[in-house]
Amino acid sequence: MAGRSILLVDDDTDFLDMLEVRLSRNGYKVLRAIDGIQGTEIAKKAKPDLIIMDILMPGKDGIQMGADLLSSFDTMLIPVVVVTALDDAETKAKARKLGAAAFFTKPFDENKLMSTIKRLIG
Repeated sequence: MAGRSILLVDDDTDFLDMLEVRLSRNGYKVLRAIDGIQGTEIAKKAKPDLIIMDILMPGKDGIQMGADLLSSFDTMLIPVVVVTALDDAETKAKARKLGAAAFFTKPFDENKLMSTIKRLIG
């Protein structure tokens, strides 16, 4: 687990702050982006071990970002966990199609998210 990096992509800075504290306390290095454009750029440069991203974001949403990640050799194998306020079947289906390793609806159980992260990257 030591040295594992996680990219958080969400336009809600309070959410980013909360999750960054929790992940940092668990030994993860945290990278942050506030939209899908910035998230895609950081993912391609930093190649994090895991990406946690929202769907609803300005500029480029999570579905578009997921498609970009899947189409790039550098990022196609990075596990993605979707954490979003959207809870409809269509959004879940799109996330699955893009290879999301897990899907959480806000508000979510932080302990379940942490156990999912540990399962995916240690």
